Amino acid sequence: MRRGLNRIRKRRLILLGLFLGFIPLATILTLAQVGEPVMGIMAVGHMAVLMIYFLAFMRTCCPRCGETFFLRNGFGRIFIRRCMNCKLPLKPRRNAGM
Repeated sequence: MRRGLNRIRKRRLILLGLFLGFIPLATILTLAQVGEPVMGIMAVGHMAVLMIYFLAFMRTCCPRCGETFFLRNGFGRIFIRRCMNCKLPLKPRRNAGM
């Protein structure tokens, strides 16, 4: 179960990196003066990659119940800290052993 939760946390960090990665990439291309067509292609390509990864991310399964971790009845939230279906916490409690 720990491996599954680590995979979910890693995927969430990748999604955040993809989302925020556009800013430095656009800045570098702007400073390199590559031109509007290249910037447009880069923006559309980045949005496509982000959307495909986001859709795959939202379908990540919970290691406990096997249902989607971030979706329930067609509605979802990406910043939740527990499974939408079985309430499995994404991070273990600090005092779980006491």
